[in-house]
Amino acid sequence: MNDIDNVQTVAEFQRIFPPNPRRHGRFLSLHVNGEKQAITCDGQPVTPEMIERHLGASDTFNTWGLGYLPGQENGTPCGLIDLDDKDFPGEEMDTARNAVLSACRALDLTVYSERSSRGHGWHLWLFTDALLLYGQMRDALRAILQHAAIKAEVYPMGETAASRWVITPYHHALLDPRRLGRTWLVLDNGQPIPVDKLAEYITFNPAERLQALAMRGLPQTQAAIVKQGNQTINGERSELGPSAVPRLLEMAAQRAPLGGRHDALAAFLNLGQRAGDLEGMADTDSG
Repeated sequence: MNDIDNVQTVAEFQRIFPPNPRRHGRFLSLHVNGEKQAITCDGQPVTPEMIERHLGASDTFNTWGLGYLPGQENGTPCGLIDLDDKDFPGEEMDTARNAVLSACRALDLTVYSERSSRGHGWHLWLFTDALLLYGQMRDALRAILQHAAIKAEVYPMGETAASRWVITPYHHALLDPRRLGRTWLVLDNGQPIPVDKLAEYITFNPAERLQALAMRGLPQTQAAIVKQGNQTINGERSELGPSAVPRLLEMAAQRAPLGGRHDALAAFLNLGQRAGDLEGMADTDSG
């Protein structure tokens, strides 16, 4: 692979896994016991140079790998379901993964599996053809898990680009003759996808399909509120009408149930995003 091919591969990788503008992580080689030595770099965006070094396209060789939550400031086209061996030991792992894959097929969604860096769990990736709010992507992934009848962590976990990061696949893939690196995505039939073939194999799910799933997971009263009206704000169509605002304020004054989430949060985020002040309305960084 020549330098021009490397440049194209890095550019395509950044399109599929957009570099996070708020924070990233760096992990060192795995210890013998499988534990990762990692640091989080808050307030430091992912740069193209970092991705080049992560993939092995840079002349500067680095021992650390890159981790980040893919997405832009105002949303993400990537979602990930994390199946960890501590939650699904032994044969339970295959059962859990097959349940999620079956749920995605039933929901007409395309998903890609990636073996975790320790080799015991799975990361299940979905990609959309447009940005979703971070909270929308999270809720859509949770709806998929409900359909699969299992519980697992999802990324994004929070409502902003500064939510918890995940180890980025294809570490040093361009230094690998197979173009796979430390971890890589696979098709349903187990066929590996080389990093320079991502554009050829990745199917982007319709964002509207994930948005509908996110709505399905909301409490019934909340879903009804979010669907109200055809109000326009800043020239854009809003999903919230004026009649929804008093009810939102009423719900905001109530405490969230212990261990639960605030019922009004998703609707506030929708309104805030439309009005251009998302972070000013809610800050729910889960770290």
